[in-house]
Amino acid sequence: MFTLSVLSRDQFTPYRHPLPATDLLIHAGDLTKVGHKHEHLTTLSFLQSAPASLKLIIPGNHDITLDEPYYKRIGHYRHRYRTDHTAPSATAGSDNFSAGKLTPGQGLSDEELREIKELYTGQEAQDAGIRYLEEGMHVFRLGNGAVLRVYASPYTPEFCQWGFAYPREVDRYNPPEEGEGDGDGGIRKVVPDYPGVDVMITHGPPYGVLDQVVPNHMSVGCEHLYRAVKRARPRLHVFGHIHEGYGATRREWSSGNESVIQCDKERTLEERCARVDVSAEGGNGLRGGEETLFVNASVVTVQYHAVNAPWVVEMDLPTE
Repeated sequence: MFTLSVLSRDQFTPYRHPLPATDLLIHAGDLTKVGHKHEHLTTLSFLQSAPASLKLIIPGNHDITLDEPYYKRIGHYRHRYRTDHTAPSATAGSDNFSAGKLTPGQGLSDEELREIKELYTGQEAQDAGIRYLEEGMHVFRLGNGAVLRVYASPYTPEFCQWGFAYPREVDRYNPPEEGEGDGDGGIRKVVPDYPGVDVMITHGPPYGVLDQVVPNHMSVGCEHLYRAVKRARPRLHVFGHIHEGYGATRREWSSGNESVIQCDKERTLEERCARVDVSAEGGNGLRGGEETLFVNASVVTVQYHAVNAPWVVEMDLPTE
């Protein structure tokens, strides 16, 4: 059994320092509000101080300086706005915000972009247990002997021209169907079938899972990602992106039934986390290959207030 805390990024709110001690910390993206270096430095300091021996992180659509092609093409335009500007209106609409209408060569240099990424990939970060995950599969051996197989992806369906985006109709997670060919431009990073993945970490949710937005309660998750997670049936799928969807559900694949995880508010406030125990030792163990625990770990609300509690999950992993 191991414990992990999950978040996607003070007083009297569940989210406050210090974080609970865990074996593993997962950050599912949006490390910053709009990719400024000082924001990355703040996040790096936070991650270094977190009480976990291994810290797995991915970027999200707001981390525009970590998506170098996007930043060079149009992302640098967002840095013309004040530091805290995050609203979609920063793009002034798709008709007025296109590569053809921007002056090339503005924004950070290649070296400056490289320095930002190295904050998370350099030796100082490595020494602090931080592992920046590129899209695809990763395998880790934990201190207790457990083996953790992780699929990670920072990408989300296109919305208001933020970073790490793909057209909604594009499937980057599943094998091409017979006769389909490789028409994805080489971007496909296929999620393995069960039992190849223990934990999935994506910035965005799969369609229909903790993905509804206000005020119309429309599901905005990715349908292709849902098909992939249904194939993979991981023990845990962590994501963020849709702030309104904060929460956790446990889904049984054969029946489609799901149960919403309820946490005691007073205990959550006192312990600075929302706890869920799906280990065998806890008496309600997750059945591998039959169930998946989904966690939308968005710490911030729609108004970008960091008040939601990080999730602490206790679960079992295989050992070799």
